[in-house]
Amino acid sequence: MADVEQATKNPISRLQEICQQWKFPVPTYREAEGTMQEFGTEVVVRIQGEELRFHARGRTKKTSKAKVAQLVIDYITEHCPELLEPPALPDVDESVMSGNKAWRKGDQVNKQHAPTMDMKQLAMETERLDHVHVGLDFGKLLQQCRLNLRLSQRDLAARVNEKVNVIVEYESGKALPNQQIITKLERALGVHLRGQNAGQPKAFGRGRGRGL
Repeated sequence: MADVEQATKNPISRLQEICQQWKFPVPTYREAEGTMQEFGTEVVVRIQGEELRFHARGRTKKTSKAKVAQLVIDYITEHCPELLEPPALPDVDESVMSGNKAWRKGDQVNKQHAPTMDMKQLAMETERLDHVHVGLDFGKLLQQCRLNLRLSQRDLAARVNEKVNVIVEYESGKALPNQQIITKLERALGVHLRGQNAGQPKAFGRGRGRGL
């Protein structure tokens, strides 16, 4: 089947393929002496260190080029037929193959354990990130305490001298905890927002009211 394919392949392509497989220089084609009715083509090719020149003629430039390429292939077929087949792959050292197998096996073992480690790390990171924000429970408590005093978000923001979007973020649970702001919110609402006493009335020292 391979012989049939090679036989039907364009001689120019076939010669170039042989040179590429065996890492020979690319054949050089140029015009040569012809006749009134035929074009002449010369090819210079280096095979196994030997520079060879071939001439051919044809009715067209393409035909003469194909003919001269076929002359080279015929020469190879007769004098060095081994070049018609791709070079054999080098022998592989068994010790190297064994090392590669061992490496692949170790790599597979590492991959099997890697997801477990990654999941643990992900869980730790998730838990850590959960504590970065104040959370929904804090937000709901803050909102309920504000509504109990019939305060709007703008009213509460004015009491603690903060922007309205700060109150919005705290009530949504997405705010990063700022202890100073939380303290002002507790004083403005008169309620504990942190710790075990969260939701219970906040006691103030003498001479201090619930306002700021």
